[in-house]
Amino acid sequence: MKIAIVHYHLRSSGVARVIELACQALSGGGIQVAVLAGEIPENSKIPELVPTACLPELDYARGHSQDSKKLRYDLEKTARRLLGGAPDIWHLHNHSLGKNPALPVALASWVQNGAAILFQIHDFAENRRPKNYLTLRKAYGEKLNKLLYPCMPRIGYAVLNSRDKKILKSAGFPGKIFSLPNPAVPLATSSKPISPFAGIESLVLYPCRAIRRKNIGEALLLSCNFSRGKSLAIALPPSSLEDLVLYEQWKILAASCRLPVQFEACSQRNILLGDLVRDAEYLVTTSMEEGFGMAFLEAWLSDKPLMGRNLPKITTDFRAKGLILDSLYDFCGVPVSCIGKTILERSLFHQWAERYAAYGVRLDQSTRDKLFTRAVREDRVDFGQLGFDLQRKLVCLASESLIVAKEISPALPALPDPATIRHNRQVVAQRYSLEEYRHRLLQIYQDLFLSNYESITYGDSAAILQGFLAL
Repeated sequence: MKIAIVHYHLRSSGVARVIELACQALSGGGIQVAVLAGEIPENSKIPELVPTACLPELDYARGHSQDSKKLRYDLEKTARRLLGGAPDIWHLHNHSLGKNPALPVALASWVQNGAAILFQIHDFAENRRPKNYLTLRKAYGEKLNKLLYPCMPRIGYAVLNSRDKKILKSAGFPGKIFSLPNPAVPLATSSKPISPFAGIESLVLYPCRAIRRKNIGEALLLSCNFSRGKSLAIALPPSSLEDLVLYEQWKILAASCRLPVQFEACSQRNILLGDLVRDAEYLVTTSMEEGFGMAFLEAWLSDKPLMGRNLPKITTDFRAKGLILDSLYDFCGVPVSCIGKTILERSLFHQWAERYAAYGVRLDQSTRDKLFTRAVREDRVDFGQLGFDLQRKLVCLASESLIVAKEISPALPALPDPATIRHNRQVVAQRYSLEEYRHRLLQIYQDLFLSNYESITYGDSAAILQGFLAL
């Protein structure tokens, strides 16, 4: 079977890592794989695994002025050259994200001709990515619903979790939906120990790139409760300009409040994330939104405890596979009196209205009430629901008084014991292995390849958007 994997780029990212692991998993057994991408950095390991080709017109584009016919022709020609014939399966990652609006048009003729296609969706433009969504809307207007999500038996959609699958089904999605959780493998480490951080006896690691949805303010709040000698380390800075602006403000706040926080712990010291994980006491996560939630898996493979915020719509799948995640909290309750009810309501309603307006959707009273009920429990509001200004004030208050810090921080569960860590490591190693990933991928490929061509229908992007806005 010949598989052509397509993505915008192979720069360091979660998707590029998944493609690399897929190439490892699919090696041998009569499977031919080729990867086509808009950019292939020199440090990418994928060219060592499978034939690859760089097609610059595949990379991110701001408009749809690119020649979609040429893009399709180049994809077909290059795939044939690398595979020695036409692909049996086209496997595309994040085709609907709006990063290159020419791509959905380029694929349209494959759909019409009955090609077997797997669309693997890691991120939805409809989920907290309004700029991407509006790029698609601007490019195609009402035609978008007859373009973005084509459906027939030879086309499948692979999603990362049951939340995304449920949203698609609730939106009346007419196509095949497959569950395809990411594989998890141990992080690479070096043989040498990292040099200790000055004056730090114990390191608590947040192994993330500090983008907005990682909820960095809450991690700083947790650090206000640390005993002397313990420090929070945040692994990597964000890469986008928009996220960097907020990130720099958090760095300024941490310095002014003298918080025990080490920013850019990996990049500034030029060390592997795996080395930092190895030397940490435990790992923490305060993220408010995840596509897959690798942070809930990787700690166990490194024999490290995990502490932090639970994301039930993500962790439900992990618990169903057998993971014990009792060291996570569901709510970081701040007394409303610390903020003031009027100020709180005004702030929350404003940011929710902005989120909806960014998609061109009006926030109605019923939806506003539901969001408020989720954010506020009795006389406490979830810290993660607050905007930057309110979070900043609360972190400053917590840094000045341990009593205040304990009052506005979550009640932290106990860290997992060694038996739980061993159990979780075994679950992850078995249920999220490369072998399991290969088995699932081949099942999906076979299903699509052996299916018959039928009439084409389309998923409703507007209905999918409503599903994500309701989260």
